[in-house]
Amino acid sequence: ITDLLDTMEQTSLCALGGGVPLPIKNALEHFDAELKDYFTA
Repeated sequence: ITDLLDTMEQTSLCALGGGVPLPIKNALEHFDAELKDYFTA
């Protein structure tokens, strides 16, 4: 998921698209243990 977020941030054509991944990255950084189950198959 971090690869997808990095791609969105780096290739967005507008500021909104570049800013969308930031809250998700912050949530993953601070709540990784709680969110890990949602991102594993």
